[in-house]
Amino acid sequence: MNLQVLFKHFPKVVWGLVSTVSVFSLVFSFASLKTSAQAVSNPINLQISAVTKDGQFQATRVVGNDWIFDGELGLSDTIRYRWKGVDINLKYKTSPVLGGGYLKVYLDSVSEANLLIEQGTDNYPMKISDISGKLKNGLNKILFVYVNPLVKDPFTPVAFTFNYKDANSQPKIEVLKPQPGAVFMGQTDQSVVIKLTNFKLVNQEQKQTGIGRMMVYFNEVNGGGFLGTIKTSSAQKDGTFEVRFSETDIDFSKIPDSPATKLIFVLVDSQEKEIGAKAEISVQTNYKGSADVGLPKITIIEPNKDRSDLSTTGETKFLVAVENFKILTERPAAGGIDSTSKEGFLQIIVVTGDKSEPLQPIWGKTSFTLNEIGFSSDSEGQKKVVVQLVDKNFQRLKPQATDQIDVFYKPATASNSNSSVDVQNNTWRIAIIIMTVVLIIGGITILITKG
Repeated sequence: MNLQVLFKHFPKVVWGLVSTVSVFSLVFSFASLKTSAQAVSNPINLQISAVTKDGQFQATRVVGNDWIFDGELGLSDTIRYRWKGVDINLKYKTSPVLGGGYLKVYLDSVSEANLLIEQGTDNYPMKISDISGKLKNGLNKILFVYVNPLVKDPFTPVAFTFNYKDANSQPKIEVLKPQPGAVFMGQTDQSVVIKLTNFKLVNQEQKQTGIGRMMVYFNEVNGGGFLGTIKTSSAQKDGTFEVRFSETDIDFSKIPDSPATKLIFVLVDSQEKEIGAKAEISVQTNYKGSADVGLPKITIIEPNKDRSDLSTTGETKFLVAVENFKILTERPAAGGIDSTSKEGFLQIIVVTGDKSEPLQPIWGKTSFTLNEIGFSSDSEGQKKVVVQLVDKNFQRLKPQATDQIDVFYKPATASNSNSSVDVQNNTWRIAIIIMTVVLIIGGITILITKG
């Protein structure tokens, strides 16, 4: 009986199952399409939902995929956002996982040149002070882009538009010295000079804007790249502040040798929280002497330093090799002197006793003789010939570029005098012999005649 009922209603049961499966398939397909569409445009449903202005929570409004705040934001305000389905953390930059990523924030357009900051939960909410360095005074449009290192295709940015107030009063930092490419190594004693605008350094903790400290890093801003903190600056007549420090204040020797090391200077408040102002410069570091940093170098090639005969005359040719340096033949015109260490003058010194002043402060060739440089002496003996490179201000390079060689000088005048004396002595000897022979022959002749 049950079997008859089952067979009687079998077509309806089958149709019901088929209909149910079809409905689920359609729902699943729609969900897949919707998810796929979200994956292309906004996979984490990112919303720039609110801001904190003057310590108060204020909502934003949305138009399409653009979020807008109608008021003005300043350095002390923050931007809030929310998302779904993933973990936002900067650790996924170096340790990618499924379901994890971070945000990149750009100004105006998505390009590395316009990158403002990288965001995660570790620096949420986003501080205006952290991005103020590139903001315009007035209307700004920034773009939030979700980044998953495991997904190659980029996601569509989510835009946020707002007005920024008082951009001109934001702290600014500018590196005045050294010049890019400067060498930091032993004996260089490099100094750093930085100009601060709308900010001064203080040693004590004070909760107010426009004051704080400067953190120094190399290559990247993290614990491993930290070099030290500078807490003092001096006021200038134009209202800016100047910061000066050297290798005695910051231990640069902990930086690995490299022809391209990035020094980073970051302004922080008195509680050492970043305020969004920083500067950087690329330099060369060679404290361990393992990097080729292209330093000026001078070497005496001839005479050979390993020779057994050290004797040298005024006509002996000296030959030097100069690397990474342009030798000038005359002083630049007034106002043309700069601090570059890649061009300047070759100087030649002959050390005699306590005297070591350059005989030729400007020498334009890489070869010379002692006679050519104006050295002369009547006495023979040990001399030291020194060659050195100096900058346009006639200051020794740092590190110094110099070489020297010991010679045994033989003056030509002494040699000629000895020859003259020898000739004269030989002439007298011949004359005496002739006179002696004449006398003997004369005596013999007299004896023969008398006999």
